[in-house]
Amino acid sequence: MTDLATNAVARRRESLARFWRQAQAWLATDVATRWLLVLILLVGAYLRLTHLNWDQGTHIHPDERFLTMVSDAMRLPQSLGEFFDSTKSPMSPYNKGYNFFVYGTLPLFIVKVVAEVANEFNQAVQLWVNEGGAALYLTGYDGIHFVGRALSGIFDLGCVLLAFVIGRRLYGRRVGLLAAALYLAAAPYRLRDFFDWLFQRPARPRLLGALLLTYGLATTAAAFTY
Repeated sequence: MTDLATNAVARRRESLARFWRQAQAWLATDVATRWLLVLILLVGAYLRLTHLNWDQGTHIHPDERFLTMVSDAMRLPQSLGEFFDSTKSPMSPYNKGYNFFVYGTLPLFIVKVVAEVANEFNQAVQLWVNEGGAALYLTGYDGIHFVGRALSGIFDLGCVLLAFVIGRRLYGRRVGLLAAALYLAAAPYRLRDFFDWLFQRPARPRLLGALLLTYGLATTAAAFTY
């Protein structure tokens, strides 16, 4: 019996060692790098693009509320000439009563244009609706901030990819993956707001906290195995 048990343990150890060698060989391939990067980006997209209505329509962030008011007041110009006419452009905050506007305008321009396109789509398919069940107007005060939050998350997700590209370019695939994973863990969009939502229900903290911790440890281990 002792010999049988010893042989069984030895076989299990050999199986684990063979599996680990195969895993290491796979992790050293370009295919593994792509899949791990996709995993990192998917987790990053989940953290940044879900639960956009974290404040339940109360606009509690003062700076965002101000930008929402300005974006709501802006209108698309009738012509390119009107857009470049700073004294008449409906896209200029200064022509909408916000003479104290001190932010850059390019992000607002992008949000406004994307919101107009998204609103036309939403009115047709009613993908996003308000509490009454009607299609949400993504160009107004109660909808355009969702577009801004989504675009902020998308641009920040691009930074995760950029961290990977820079790390891979300078030091190799392992460092690239590690850089993307660390950026994802250290600077997820709306980190404070995400955890406010996370801890609203007692069942969520331990489960999602454990999943995020496992993800971070697994990604770091994978990055250092080849």
